[in-house]
Amino acid sequence: MRTGLIISGASRQRSPVRALLASLGAPGLGQMYLGRLSRGILFSLSSCLAALLIPFGLLVRPDRPSLIIAVFMAFLYIAIIAVCHLDAVLGARAIRSFSPGKYNHPRAYLVFALCTLLLQALALLIAASFYSVAIVRTDAMEPSLFRGEAVLVARGPDIHWKGGDVVVYEDGGLPGLGRVAALPGDSVFESRGRLAVNGAFLSLGVFLDRDLDCLALPATEDLYYEIHGDRRYALRINLEKNNPNHSGAAVKTVEKETVVLYFDNRITRDAPIFKPRSFLRGRVEGILYGKSLRRTLLPPWDTP
Repeated sequence: MRTGLIISGASRQRSPVRALLASLGAPGLGQMYLGRLSRGILFSLSSCLAALLIPFGLLVRPDRPSLIIAVFMAFLYIAIIAVCHLDAVLGARAIRSFSPGKYNHPRAYLVFALCTLLLQALALLIAASFYSVAIVRTDAMEPSLFRGEAVLVARGPDIHWKGGDVVVYEDGGLPGLGRVAALPGDSVFESRGRLAVNGAFLSLGVFLDRDLDCLALPATEDLYYEIHGDRRYALRINLEKNNPNHSGAAVKTVEKETVVLYFDNRITRDAPIFKPRSFLRGRVEGILYGKSLRRTLLPPWDTP
């Protein structure tokens, strides 16, 4: 008498290719295809949470650059998606036999995919509402920001503006970049490329070699740093030409809903501009893509 193992026709292997395609269609769908619904829901929700946390640094510390936290959370989101795909493929290879559950049919797959994609889109849209990316198109902000570099810009009505911040402003319909020099109520006057705020010129100094190395900047005769409150940043200025004096300088009080912007390249643009606050479009959080690898992820200022 012969004996053998009877295998149900409903029990079969899972295809790694189909598991990968399902995962690519919607995070967690590959796990659902393998009969691991709870695991699929976990991947789906964790990726949405990582996307929502991209602006976490901006919300918690609105007065500090949030570039590093935003980039970290973006990479975490990508890593979760990648692990989700890998888990689907490896899981399919590990399954020797599979008995479909009540949710292993096309209608359930479609509902899960639509819900997941809707949550993903909503989370990414919320994150994107806090940030945008701008390309530096002029040399007005050198040596802090060079032409062609990409910067992360925080936007929104609740952005915390402070002296020394780099902002994106509307300039004849095009985006411009400038550094906040004075806010409403401040008294300012400009003399030969130097700006005095509330009666005192902003402090200048010379970088140490280690500071220049961190900023990936060469030492030149026109390279200095300027300090505005608790913010220090690099600028180019010809001190022989731009030695300030108080004689004949017209003191102005910054009006309500107006900001004074200055530029870090005082050789090419040595005069401040007054802009309505409504013209400001966002605050630069740092360099996403620098002209060299060492300049990538640099903030627009540091602490003296």
